[in-house]
Amino acid sequence: MKLIRKNKKGFTLVELIVVIAILAILALILIPAITGYIAKAEESRLDSSASALYTQAILLHSEGTATTKEQLDPLLQAEADKSGKGDTVTVDGDGNIIVAVANSKKDPVTVTYPKNNTSDESIPES
Repeated sequence: MKLIRKNKKGFTLVELIVVIAILAILALILIPAITGYIAKAEESRLDSSASALYTQAILLHSEGTATTKEQLDPLLQAEADKSGKGDTVTVDGDGNIIVAVANSKKDPVTVTYPKNNTSDESIPES
Protein backbone atom coordinates (compact mmCIF):
# COMPACT_ATOMS: atom_id res chain seq x y z
CA MET A 1 0.00 0.00 0.00
CA LYS A 2 1.40 3.33 -0.99
CA LEU A 3 0.94 6.39 1.15
CA ILE A 4 -0.05 9.38 -0.85
CA ARG A 5 1.43 12.51 0.61
CA LYS A 6 -0.13 15.78 -0.35
CA ASN A 7 1.97 18.91 -0.41
CA LYS A 8 0.36 21.22 2.06
CA LYS A 9 0.64 24.82 1.08
CA GLY A 10 -0.50 27.73 3.17
CA PHE A 11 -0.68 28.57 6.84
CA THR A 12 -2.38 26.77 9.67
CA LEU A 13 -5.21 28.35 11.59
CA VAL A 14 -3.01 28.84 14.66
CA GLU A 15 -0.40 30.72 12.63
CA LEU A 16 -3.04 33.03 11.19
CA ILE A 17 -4.51 33.75 14.63
CA VAL A 18 -1.07 34.57 16.02
CA VAL A 19 -0.40 37.03 13.18
CA ILE A 20 -3.80 38.69 13.65
CA ALA A 21 -3.19 39.00 17.40
CA ILE A 22 0.21 40.63 16.82
CA LEU A 23 -1.32 43.09 14.34
CA ALA A 24 -4.11 43.93 16.80
CA ILE A 25 -1.59 44.64 19.56
CA LEU A 26 0.44 46.90 17.25
CA ALA A 27 -2.74 48.75 16.23
CA LEU A 28 -3.66 49.30 19.88
CA ILE A 29 -0.24 50.85 20.48
CA LEU A 30 -0.15 53.01 17.34
CA ILE A 31 -3.69 54.44 17.18
CA PRO A 32 -3.41 56.65 20.31
CA ALA A 33 0.00 57.90 19.17
CA ILE A 34 -1.31 58.80 15.73
CA THR A 35 -4.35 60.64 17.10
CA GLY A 36 -2.03 62.64 19.36
CA TYR A 37 0.01 63.72 16.35
CA ILE A 38 -3.13 64.65 14.45
CA ALA A 39 -4.32 66.84 17.34
CA LYS A 40 -0.92 68.56 17.54
CA ALA A 41 -0.95 69.19 13.79
CA GLU A 42 -4.44 70.72 13.99
CA GLU A 43 -3.37 72.96 16.87
CA SER A 44 -0.31 74.05 14.91
CA ARG A 45 -2.46 74.85 11.87
CA LEU A 46 -4.80 76.94 14.00
CA ASP A 47 -1.93 78.92 15.51
CA SER A 48 -0.32 79.43 12.13
CA SER A 49 -3.55 80.56 10.46
CA ALA A 50 -4.37 83.01 13.23
CA SER A 51 -0.87 84.45 13.19
CA ALA A 52 -0.82 84.79 9.39
CA LEU A 53 -4.18 86.57 9.33
CA TYR A 54 -3.09 88.89 12.14
CA THR A 55 0.12 89.73 10.26
CA GLN A 56 -1.91 90.42 7.10
CA ALA A 57 -4.14 92.82 9.04
CA ILE A 58 -1.14 94.74 10.36
CA LEU A 59 0.47 94.83 6.92
CA LEU A 60 -2.66 96.15 5.21
CA HIS A 61 -3.05 98.83 7.87
CA SER A 62 0.58 99.89 8.02
CA GLU A 63 1.03 100.21 4.25
CA GLY A 64 -2.09 102.34 4.02
CA THR A 65 -4.11 99.91 1.90
CA ALA A 66 -6.82 99.87 4.54
CA THR A 67 -6.80 102.50 7.24
CA THR A 68 -10.29 102.07 8.65
CA LYS A 69 -12.30 99.12 9.93
CA GLU A 70 -14.70 99.36 6.97
CA GLN A 71 -11.81 99.10 4.51
CA LEU A 72 -9.92 96.45 6.43
CA ASP A 73 -12.72 93.94 7.15
CA PRO A 74 -13.45 92.93 3.51
CA LEU A 75 -9.74 92.67 2.64
CA LEU A 76 -9.04 90.50 5.67
CA GLN A 77 -12.04 88.30 5.00
CA ALA A 78 -10.89 87.81 1.40
CA GLU A 79 -7.49 86.75 2.75
CA ALA A 80 -9.13 84.38 5.27
CA ASP A 81 -11.29 82.84 2.53
CA LYS A 82 -8.16 81.76 0.64
CA SER A 83 -7.60 79.01 3.20
CA GLY A 84 -10.93 77.42 2.31
CA LYS A 85 -11.39 76.40 5.96
CA GLY A 86 -14.02 78.97 6.97
CA ASP A 87 -11.70 81.30 8.89
CA THR A 88 -12.90 84.82 9.69
CA VAL A 89 -11.12 88.03 10.61
CA THR A 90 -12.71 91.23 11.86
CA VAL A 91 -11.66 94.43 13.54
CA ASP A 92 -13.87 95.49 16.43
CA GLY A 93 -14.79 99.05 17.34
CA ASP A 94 -11.80 99.40 19.66
CA GLY A 95 -9.31 98.46 16.95
CA ASN A 96 -8.73 94.92 18.24
CA ILE A 97 -8.16 92.30 15.56
CA ILE A 98 -10.31 89.22 16.11
CA VAL A 99 -9.30 86.04 14.26
CA ALA A 100 -11.63 83.01 14.30
CA VAL A 101 -9.97 79.93 12.84
CA ALA A 102 -12.19 77.01 11.88
CA ASN A 103 -11.56 73.84 13.84
CA SER A 104 -12.51 70.41 12.52
CA LYS A 105 -13.72 69.10 15.89
CA LYS A 106 -15.12 72.05 17.84
CA ASP A 107 -16.32 75.60 17.51
CA PRO A 108 -13.90 77.98 15.81
CA VAL A 109 -10.90 79.01 17.87
CA THR A 110 -11.02 82.77 18.42
CA VAL A 111 -7.92 84.83 19.07
CA THR A 112 -8.13 88.54 19.86
CA TYR A 113 -5.09 90.68 19.24
CA PRO A 114 -5.35 93.92 21.23
CA LYS A 115 -4.71 97.13 19.34
CA ASN A 116 -1.78 97.99 21.65
CA ASN A 117 -0.10 94.80 20.40
CA THR A 118 0.00 96.08 16.82
CA SER A 119 1.82 99.40 17.03
CA ASP A 120 1.36 102.88 18.40
CA GLU A 121 -1.33 103.41 15.80
CA SER A 122 -4.70 101.83 16.39
CA ILE A 123 -7.07 100.94 13.61
CA PRO A 124 -9.77 103.63 13.66
CA GLU A 125 -13.38 102.59 13.50
CA SER A 126 -14.19 104.83 10.53
